[in-house]
Amino acid sequence: MQNTDREILEKLQALFHKLNISIIYAEEIFKRTQQTNSAVEDPVDKAEVLKLDIARVTAHAQDIEKDIKRWYLEIQDTHTNIVKKIFELTNTENLADLPQELRLAHEQLIEFQMRLEEINAIFPRFHAQLHQGLESVQQLASQVEVEKKEVTELAQQLVSRLNQFIQLQSDVGQILNLGYRLEIISSELSNLAIEVRADREAVQKIKINLENISNTTDDTIWELRAEVELLREHTDHSYREIKYRLQTQLKNQHRLDNWLFYITFSIAFLAVTWILGH
Repeated sequence: MQNTDREILEKLQALFHKLNISIIYAEEIFKRTQQTNSAVEDPVDKAEVLKLDIARVTAHAQDIEKDIKRWYLEIQDTHTNIVKKIFELTNTENLADLPQELRLAHEQLIEFQMRLEEINAIFPRFHAQLHQGLESVQQLASQVEVEKKEVTELAQQLVSRLNQFIQLQSDVGQILNLGYRLEIISSELSNLAIEVRADREAVQKIKINLENISNTTDDTIWELRAEVELLREHTDHSYREIKYRLQTQLKNQHRLDNWLFYITFSIAFLAVTWILGH
């Protein structure tokens, strides 16, 4: 089940309160250790009182550890969802709501970062209080012979828990870095949105130019067709006129040939007649 940014912020707030409560518990253990050492004469009674306090802090520390681990996984899941959303946004045609979404994401990242810094700031104090409580337990363990083994085991468990908290503190540092990376991604996404918008405007201009070119081309084609049709008609007319003139010329030539033949024949006939007469 995916968590929204608001749900994760609420869990961060709850974790912040739990850490503060843990610090208060650790301070109470340290104070009660001092009070018990001065007020209780029986070392066994001292051990019993401190065992209850240690068990309470240990259980609370385990609860906090589970919350931090679960919250860390949810942060990673949120990061994955943000990356997925980035790809979805870059693939969508409608980017009108993108600037507002980027603004909201940026505000949530700032809120994440502030809450993480608060948690990271109280870890040293929590570490110091647990360490003081651990020293008190170790001092008491050296005084109590009957319950020494059990108290020592509790002290070792507390040491282990303290080391786990140190590791978790490192994990929180990584989460802070994750928040910075998300902010960088948000900035890159904003730049990408601007580029996408510019690309869309360029594509729109190209489309308009292509439509204008297409319209101009269509007009030119119609003009060329009209000119070709006119030229064809003119050519046909010229061809018919030339053909007519050629036929007329051939007829005239034929008449001329006949006339020349007639004249030549007549002259030849007259010549022969004249010769025979003399």
